[in-house]
Amino acid sequence: MASNSNDKSPEESAVLEEIGQVLQNLKTLEENATKYHALSEQLHALEQSCIKEISNQRRTVKELKSKASKIIPKIKEKSESDAVEISDYVFAINRKFRHVEYQFPRSAL
Repeated sequence: MASNSNDKSPEESAVLEEIGQVLQNLKTLEENATKYHALSEQLHALEQSCIKEISNQRRTVKELKSKASKIIPKIKEKSESDAVEISDYVFAINRKFRHVEYQFPRSAL
């Protein structure tokens, strides 16, 4: 038979109140853990996608540098400024790629 709140001692009421608070805290913690897990899965998927894209871009930048190094001497014969312009673009692309790559932890790459 359930007793009403008038029959409870102050110690009993305090313990029941504490139990309610602990249960509420655990429920909040469980909700946060669920959110954390979902974010962790999203982060992992994004990381894997970025790693794949970085690998593709690394290959593309390397190929571009190789093509540019072969064509710049030919362009230089015709126009020094065009050769410098291409060289500057390639340098800027390489620098931008390195900057983007640096944004990822080494362990991910």
